[in-house]
Amino acid sequence: MRRTNPVFNRINKMNDYYSSDYVCATYKGIGAKVLIYVLVTLVGAALGIYLLFNNPDVIIGSLIFSGLFTFIFALIAMISPKASMICGTLYCLFEGVFVGVLSLLFELAIGGVIITAVLGTLSIVLVVGVMYIT
Repeated sequence: MRRTNPVFNRINKMNDYYSSDYVCATYKGIGAKVLIYVLVTLVGAALGIYLLFNNPDVIIGSLIFSGLFTFIFALIAMISPKASMICGTLYCLFEGVFVGVLSLLFELAIGGVIITAVLGTLSIVLVVGVMYIT
């Protein structure tokens, strides 16, 4: 039977040597990567907020720039899994800048909304993380 799905075709063409080259994912490894990516995103958000406090004229430019680079790095990571370690980190950094700038805009418009969103998000992440580990 002939298949036209490129993913199935690649899987069928793989040999044992190629497929044994990968390391199995563990809970510890996944947890560490999630933690690193969350920290990089927080650094990006702090960088975006710091950038706007020192130069408020670049709001639109930083939103466009960070949104565009976030999209580009996400595409590269999806197309090339080998590049996902570097592109994933850069994606998180630019996503943090984007979220930081957008959060600052919302905070200026409606005071107190960002702390509520951050506390809600952190509580959900902690509950889901505990459920995932157990």
